[in-house]
Amino acid sequence: MLKKAWRFKSSSGHKVKLKIKSQKLKWCLSRANLLKLLPQKKARKLLFVIQNGRELDCLTFYINKLSKEDTFTLFSVERITKEEEGKNLAKWFLAMEKGDKVILGCFYKEKLVGLANVDRNIDGRKRGRHIHIGSFGVSIAKEFRGEKIGFELVKTVIEEAKKKITGLKMIILDVFAVNKIALNLYKKFGFKEYGRLPEGIFYKGKYIDELKMVYYFPE
Repeated sequence: MLKKAWRFKSSSGHKVKLKIKSQKLKWCLSRANLLKLLPQKKARKLLFVIQNGRELDCLTFYINKLSKEDTFTLFSVERITKEEEGKNLAKWFLAMEKGDKVILGCFYKEKLVGLANVDRNIDGRKRGRHIHIGSFGVSIAKEFRGEKIGFELVKTVIEEAKKKITGLKMIILDVFAVNKIALNLYKKFGFKEYGRLPEGIFYKGKYIDELKMVYYFPE
């Protein structure tokens, strides 16, 4: 176990000293940008900008575990390989370099337990028409729900998107109509429903509505 103390400078400018025992987590978070410490129920969580390829193992394990759970995500029971996730990461890093994406990870010990992202809405020729719109996503590992990690991820990813994705005016998202916890969380941040697709999602043997929501950045 590695017991060397790490020193970080947070996005707010504060210097932070952490003792990280896991060699795997050290590799996973090397060169990453520490944003916040989240002292909640179980233990201190670390909120980082994901920005290098060493998070590959963490991301692959996290996504496959979430998929197996068959929760409120559009991917379910699918399994992604390390190679497939590596290709996704390469696309993510290119988008981040261009200023078109922000992705945050929340870590507990050596585990990725939460993920949030905002992506500039680019679709081929439509880049010029939709570059002011960001698409949003967030997820939390099952055993860490109810600890306000989702609140911190949503709050922080919106802040980071405003700073790093130039010209962003609004953020849109899709949400399962039966996911009341997520709906209430999004409403707290000012997301408003602007559309509904009746029976747009097949979930646990039933067709349910898919809601469309939008958040406008203050002028």
